[in-house]
Amino acid sequence: MVFLFKILQKKYKNLIEVEFYELERFNSSSALLPKAHTYILWFNAIRKNSYKENKTPWEIIK
Repeated sequence: MVFLFKILQKKYKNLIEVEFYELERFNSSSALLPKAHTYILWFNAIRKNSYKENKTPWEIIK
């Protein structure tokens, strides 16, 4: 179980780097925080998951 958690954690980190940090630019922490909050909401509710039949997390829990 710990091994699976580490794999998922690494995948999440890689996704954040590609989908968020490589696309966004920040001049300060006050510029980062609202964008990070929006990204987390999008990632956890709206983003489609190819490994889950292209369903969003919201669709999966319905």
